Amino acid sequence: MRRPSPLLALVFLLSVSVCSALVDDSTMVDTIPTRPTVIVTASRVPLELSSVARTVDVMQAHDLQRLPVRSIQDALVFVPGVDLRTRGPYGAQSDVSIRGGSYEQTTVLLNGMRLTDPQTGHHQLNLPLAPLDIDRIEVVKGGASRLFGPGAMDGVVNIIPRVPTASSSTASLLGGDFGYIEGRANAALLTGEVHNVLSGQYVQHNGYRQSTDLKLGSAFLSGGLTSNATTVSWLGGIVDKTFGAGLFYSPRFPDAWEHTLTWLAGARIATPLTETWSMSVAGLYRTNTDEFLLKRDDPAFYRNTHTTHSATVTALATGTYSFATFTLGAEGGADNIVSSNLGDHDRLRGGVSAEIRAPLTSNVFATVGANITGFTDRAPGIGYGADLQWRPSDDLRVFGTVNRSFRIPTYTELYYKDPTTRGNAGLLPENAITAEVGGSLRIENVEFRASGFIRNGRDLIDYVLDTGNVYVAENIESVNIQGIEGVVIIPVQRLWNASPLTMVQWTVNFASVESTANAQTRYTRDQLRWQSIIRADVTLPLDVMCTFTVRIVERYTDGVMRSIGDLRLQRSFGMFRILAEASNLWNTNMIEAGWVPIAPRWFRAGIEASIY
Repeated sequence: MRRPSPLLALVFLLSVSVCSALVDDSTMVDTIPTRPTVIVTASRVPLELSSVARTVDVMQAHDLQRLPVRSIQDALVFVPGVDLRTRGPYGAQSDVSIRGGSYEQTTVLLNGMRLTDPQTGHHQLNLPLAPLDIDRIEVVKGGASRLFGPGAMDGVVNIIPRVPTASSSTASLLGGDFGYIEGRANAALLTGEVHNVLSGQYVQHNGYRQSTDLKLGSAFLSGGLTSNATTVSWLGGIVDKTFGAGLFYSPRFPDAWEHTLTWLAGARIATPLTETWSMSVAGLYRTNTDEFLLKRDDPAFYRNTHTTHSATVTALATGTYSFATFTLGAEGGADNIVSSNLGDHDRLRGGVSAEIRAPLTSNVFATVGANITGFTDRAPGIGYGADLQWRPSDDLRVFGTVNRSFRIPTYTELYYKDPTTRGNAGLLPENAITAEVGGSLRIENVEFRASGFIRNGRDLIDYVLDTGNVYVAENIESVNIQGIEGVVIIPVQRLWNASPLTMVQWTVNFASVESTANAQTRYTRDQLRWQSIIRADVTLPLDVMCTFTVRIVERYTDGVMRSIGDLRLQRSFGMFRILAEASNLWNTNMIEAGWVPIAPRWFRAGIEASIY
């Protein structure tokens, strides 16, 4: 293993040593932004965050600028209740699951438009956005098929691109251990009512062990315009990744290799129809090409190629009255795959949904909704549910929600075959009942959130080890999860203006998994049992901004509690900003996904320039 570069190591040792130093009052600024007020993913109707009757976490742009993150995947690591299983660091490949579910049971949205990868959930986070392109990431927890159709069994991740308030441009260059090189550029142009943001990035590193290298290039465009009360938005992008995939899926092949190329384009138009009714129509097209080698130096030994195409069009009509808000939705789409391993398949899908939100009293609100989605290659699926919330003041809310969700198998689960894994064409759809009770309380700017949840899953899909030492996709009769979640956010600087400590956040999650599987499985029992995230934002002398995080995790697989520390330092000089980061500070050794150990201590540093 390579040693960290001495210069970067010295910078971080010096920085850590002064993290507790006091700072002159004149250097302090209130860097705690106001709480987010609007959420778009937890309900078909946009609501204030405090009005949503379920747990929703929002990571805003200022969080992405403070945390030691270089990709969307890195950012999701710091969301409580999210299990981000990184197979390759800094955007190579990661699986995202929520509250004990699998990576196939979380739906990913881009600006509210559902991304579909019929091949496998491993590619859901093949996105061309860099952190600077993002306004916020919304994470909705619990079953959401009634809102977003198949796949949203345990939650939804919605990435919202930023909308510029002025024309600007930003460029950055970073370097670090293991040959890490990163270059990014971003330009925003605002002309009247029209805005466009264009960005590009290139990232490469040599990897921290055999076959963990990465080369990634991407470009992303987002924009919009407003004319009277009508808004139009668009986006498009490409991400090209070549990476070592050693130990991703089997310990027998430490030198695997993979190349993915993803294109996507989408648009949305929203306009009022009458004084009480409005309508929005959105469409998204995505194509993904995947080439996989079990031995990168011997392509003829085992080579898979897959190309998928997915298109989805969604229409929503919303009527707002004094006694209730009604939302009616319709969705249609098509999926296609051409694969050397899975075969060639086509599917049409279509669905309808309805939701009603009504006040029962001045501070009690109820919501009910349902969705039915049909497919040309299997029986329809149904999702439904209800929410109830009591909100006597802006500082207190109590809620409860119950939902039924479903998911159909991916083509990989149905048809895949290699020396260690085999699909099953006879798989049934998954379904689950989820319930959650929780609330939030704010006292003197200190925020407390807590909830308890259960999920009773039926026919959930996992890979079961057979007598031939091959993992075969099977339906498991029952997989039940129970858990609790708690969050405390203390804006220290608002309580004590002279404090160099700006903010402290502490989250705790616990989940208990019970399964009827009577053999070794790949994912069901390989979940987080405990997760705790501690984050501290500190202003150091010389106006150096420091964000220090500690993640404490325990998995069911080994029952060992481990901690991972991360650090980011930054200092602005006019139009320039110097930043330095360190991941896995104390070199924790842990298997996070497959048979891949997490990356060791990794230092990065660089400079960013912005023109406004």
